[in-house]
Parts: sequence; structure tokens; C-alpha cells
Amino acid sequence: MNPIVQKMRSTSLILCLLVAGCSHVSNPNPKDVSKPATNLEQGTPCCTSFSQLKYKILPENYRATLSLDAADPILDLDSGKTYVEALVLPETDETILLEIESLVSRRNLRKPSSALYPIVTLLDANHLPVITLDDLPFTFDTTMGTHRHLHMVITLDERYPNVRYALIHSNDVKLTQVLSTQKPVRIIKQSNFDSMIYVQPTTSRKRIRFSNMGVINVLAYVEGSFVPQPQKPAIQQRGSNLE
Repeated sequence: MNPIVQKMRSTSLILCLLVAGCSHVSNPNPKDVSKPATNLEQGTPCCTSFSQLKYKILPENYRATLSLDAADPILDLDSGKTYVEALVLPETDETILLEIESLVSRRNLRKPSSALYPIVTLLDANHLPVITLDDLPFTFDTTMGTHRHLHMVITLDERYPNVRYALIHSNDVKLTQVLSTQKPVRIIKQSNFDSMIYVQPTTSRKRIRFSNMGVINVLAYVEGSFVPQPQKPAIQQRGSNLE
């Protein structure tokens, strides 16, 4: 027999045996399959313009608890990819005090304490940017009986005319920084060492890293107004891991 023909027959026989030995893997409960978890960098941006976001109405004088996390839409901004909470501000001619409290997560063996440093982008009625506030002054509150948190207040007055919406998000710069809780409390560049000659074996307990996720309390305070707290608010916390 021709050697070439014999080789071809042998190859065909091997392929047939391989095919005969194959079987399909089946899942008896296909409905039990859930979507694999992904991180921010793997996520797909939701929108190409701010007008495409789904906005949550923030009533005046109502403190809402929000979780900025993977359940939120993703924006790809000039400052980096970010989850975003999109809020409709109260419609009023009065000054609004927009208070934000960013709660610190619990430290455990796998991860250090973390918190979102809120970046706030204000939009006008046409969903166009008015200003992005990425270096807001804050206080670090460690009052007994409350969660540790960063506290900041934005005064929405004539300096920001026609503001109707607020986006709360993170940026790439803050993710390279940490909050040093040693007095005086300050923001520092994230590093694994305190000096050029001493390397820390573990992450300092006096530092809180900034994260692209976190739990925040938001209040739009309008003086002279009173809105009763709804029994079942539209904006609710989706879960937290807080001190």
C-alpha cells in the first residue's frame, strides 16, 4: 500500500475515535447560572452622554443612603472609568446645602479599611457639565456611636446657576491616594513605605484607602422647607460592610 495513503487512513481513524469519544457537557439547571462578577475595568460604559443616564430623584430635606458599586452604571470620563450615582436635585430658588457623608468600610484580614472620596459633577437642565468638584474640603468624623466617615458640604447658590443634576463618582487620581488618620488628618500618596529606608511589612492601620465603591449618605437641605419622610423611600441602600 502506498505509504501516503496508509498515513491518511491512520489519521482518519484517529479522528473518528476522537470524535466518538467526545460528549457534550450539559447543565441540568441552566436557570441557576449567574453572571460572573466583573470589576470596573472589565465593565462596559453605559452611555455616551449624561442625558442617557437614569436619574434618581433626591427630595429636599431627605437623607438618602446610596451604595456606589457594580450595580450602578459605568461612565468613561477624562478622569477615568467610574461607577456613578446620578441624582435630580430639588427644584428651588433657595440655596441648597448638598451634604455628603462617605462611610468607612470595616477592616478585615483580606482588605484594609476603605472609603469613597466623592467627586461631584454638577449638570444644568440640559445635562451639560457646569463644574466638577474633585478636591472638596472635608472633615473626618470619628464620633463615638457613629460610623467613621468623611463629611463634606457643597453650597449650591448663585455661583452654580441653573444646576439641576449631580453626579457622584470617583476618579483615577483619588485611587492612588489614601487618607492618613494620624493627626493632622490629611490625604497622602499611596505607598508601601514611610521613608526610603524603612519598608512597612503590612498596610498601616492609620490609613484608609480610597476606593471606586462605597456607601454614602446624601442630603439636599433647603432651609424653611419640610418634607415628611416617606415610609418606603425610592432611594435605598443596597448593602454595606461598615464599622
